[in-house]
Amino acid sequence: MRRSRKKGALGALAAALAFGAFVSYYVATRPKPLLQSARVFCEVKAWSKQTLYPTPNCYYWLGNNDVLISTNRGAYPPSLSRVTVGRDGKAGSPSRFPNSSTGDLIVSPNGKFVAYLDSVAGPITVTAGVPVRSQTTYLVICSVDAEPTLRRRWVGSETMLPDEIAKLAWAPDNRILYYLQTLPRPCICRMDMQTGKIVGLPLPPEVRLRGNSEHAPYPSEDRILGFTSNRSVLIGCPYVQTRAFFDAFGDPAVGQPDVNFPSASLIELSLDERPKVIRTYSPANPHHADMGVLALSPRGDRLLWGMLCAEKPSALEVRLHRFLPGLRGEASVVERGWVSHLDGSDMKEIGYYTIPGATSSKAFANEPWILDPKWTPDGKRISFLFKDRIMTVPVD
Repeated sequence: MRRSRKKGALGALAAALAFGAFVSYYVATRPKPLLQSARVFCEVKAWSKQTLYPTPNCYYWLGNNDVLISTNRGAYPPSLSRVTVGRDGKAGSPSRFPNSSTGDLIVSPNGKFVAYLDSVAGPITVTAGVPVRSQTTYLVICSVDAEPTLRRRWVGSETMLPDEIAKLAWAPDNRILYYLQTLPRPCICRMDMQTGKIVGLPLPPEVRLRGNSEHAPYPSEDRILGFTSNRSVLIGCPYVQTRAFFDAFGDPAVGQPDVNFPSASLIELSLDERPKVIRTYSPANPHHADMGVLALSPRGDRLLWGMLCAEKPSALEVRLHRFLPGLRGEASVVERGWVSHLDGSDMKEIGYYTIPGATSSKAFANEPWILDPKWTPDGKRISFLFKDRIMTVPVD
């Protein structure tokens, strides 16, 4: 009798130890919450008084310790200020940036130039009895410390709005801007920032560009994501979205085609003599990823996947939630970040953030939640917005 009781006690102890070891392993191997490993780069007090969530591109990296911010986030034209970290490691007070645009900016790789599209209102004309005010768009390139070096009227065959400047990409030499054009024929255009001269290079016939769908919840057109480590152009759509996510939350965009799901479609293009396809990539989306953005690292060798995921806990997680309240016990919307090589290999999750109370799309307008993930210029950290702060987390 005593032996059986002893065996039972030992069996219970072994089971408890095994369960404890399993829980420890389960918790240890799970990615950490982003805010636990993040550090604050700077605070923007003006943002704390704004209740609406910011649109993308409220900050632009000039260097690892130097950033442009839009203090009136989400407004046009943006009110730009510059924040620099001093030798003490603390961010200084924002100083007024001399140049401003009516939309978003793109910053050159060396952080010394910015480019933006400036829309100027013209006279009102009456067409079919309807008064219409004409608009003229100018491409402006300027030094961050000086007056504009180039201002020329946009003469592309396709209309560009000020918030579409991200369709242009700086070359590594900081002198040339590239962009894709589908009309009158598919080509990649290069513009010299000093002379303003534009040259169109026909794309290989195997490159078929996806056009934007005006009914899609996010843009679905291909663009230049940046330059790879061997100075080739990487073409693809910077967004990921699935019908499943919108179906789950009753979004009006139900029925729209998936974009970059279940895998992204990327093309690496050489520009040595004439455009030539070097290789193509089809990296599979990270697990549970429903919608989000893709961003190429500054070195051009890795991808950032900033995703919004609708997740339901597994039966195991529901049971463990009784003992570990930190684990998921109910359905939630989670923001997750991954990094990978261009082909999707070596996929690594860098952290997650569960949006408080976001169980429906109506809750998305309630802060706080993490927004606008970007690579820092050295490619060692990922930055994002949280409340009135710019924060960064390590990649490795």
